[in-house]
Amino acid sequence: QRRGSQRRVIDEDIEANLNLADADEEDEDPDEDNGTDIDNLPTESPMGQLLEAIRARLLMEINQQRTGPAINPWLVPYLKNHNFWIRAEAAQFICKKLKIESGKLGYYKGVKVWLPEIQWGPDCTPCCVRCGESKSVGNHGFDKDAQRLVVGLQANYYIITRRWKCHACKVNFWAWHTNCLRKLPCMKVCEFPALLTHRSAIDKEVLSLIRALCPEGTRCEHISNLLRELHSKEFDRLRLLDACEELKKTQVNPLHDPSPFSLFRERDRLEKCPHETS
Repeated sequence: QRRGSQRRVIDEDIEANLNLADADEEDEDPDEDNGTDIDNLPTESPMGQLLEAIRARLLMEINQQRTGPAINPWLVPYLKNHNFWIRAEAAQFICKKLKIESGKLGYYKGVKVWLPEIQWGPDCTPCCVRCGESKSVGNHGFDKDAQRLVVGLQANYYIITRRWKCHACKVNFWAWHTNCLRKLPCMKVCEFPALLTHRSAIDKEVLSLIRALCPEGTRCEHISNLLRELHSKEFDRLRLLDACEELKKTQVNPLHDPSPFSLFRERDRLEKCPHETS
């Protein structure tokens, strides 16, 4: 739909769809991983390539800590200096460091890297989701699809982590499992930015907004519409910035052929798999 010269985003365009029906975690099976509904990305997409390269680099640098220096680590120190966040604004810089081709800045989302044992030390190693102990828990590697898409207030972002295995219980789990988070010190748990359920992932700021508005009689549909509006405003900002960048390139090189910034649906096909939920 269009209003004047402005494009109004319709419901199917926006990613900020809230699945609130399953937001109660009390009915979770402790033996199930509440990261089962993993948000896959096609590896040929800019965001998919970035996440794959981040996991490969992290695996290389973390393994090096055990086997001895072989490369110059830079990603783990970068994460330690940025509270284990890779913001969307830094995506092109990270792509350059990872030696992969970068796409338009507006096509990237922020990435929260959840590695508590690296961020705070061995005392924060994830505990087994069944027995609650960490003495028999060992690293089980980075899964290529271990990522969750989180609905944020103005934009969505990803959380990535690695898989663990309890050799006593023979259970595999991810470090973002509710039972793992409950074992961490309170101040450390506060660093985890989202509420994860089997089908959804919601940023804590959005959750605070829901808690504030729902008792006042605001329907969830209205909150979802509010998020769509905020997301569409952010998308328009990114599209405007991209237009300015293309204009600068054209002024420098009149033969430059500006590439159009994707619409919501086109961007979804570029960045998301059809079954990815938000």
